[in-house]
Amino acid sequence: MGRTARAEATGDAFTFVCPEEEADLRAIEKAIGRRLPRITVPDFDYKAKPVQRFEVPIAERIAAIRARKAEERARAKAKLERKAQLASQEADRRARKDAERPARSHHPARPAQSGSGQQGGSRPAGQGGGRPGRGRRRGPRRGPGSGPRPQ
Repeated sequence: MGRTARAEATGDAFTFVCPEEEADLRAIEKAIGRRLPRITVPDFDYKAKPVQRFEVPIAERIAAIRARKAEERARAKAKLERKAQLASQEADRRARKDAERPARSHHPARPAQSGSGQQGGSRPAGQGGGRPGRGRRRGPRRGPGSGPRPQ
């Protein structure tokens, strides 16, 4: 149903109904409690078939969407299989290359360190020897119960 009335203005509404929609129109009439007038447009060929469909039926749209999604999933699966195959080929290539290379050490042997067995064993515990920036916190502590913040 169309509606032309806006903001308490009046107007006429026309509803175009095809034979397949007659039951829907009767349901509307039953809901509003009155019969709507029927008008036949002169010189209109009511028996003519449309040249093309106005709308694709929902079942066809759903089938097309499902087919497209299945195609996308198949492409994604094929892509994953190609990536896995390339990764496998690359791993095989590296393994062959490593097998062809003579086994030798590129680094001279390092002397054993004294102390606790950690790098920087000459420093007392808790004072360095680890990664930079991981040491003791400097400055006042900020947290719950630490008092007001300076301005």
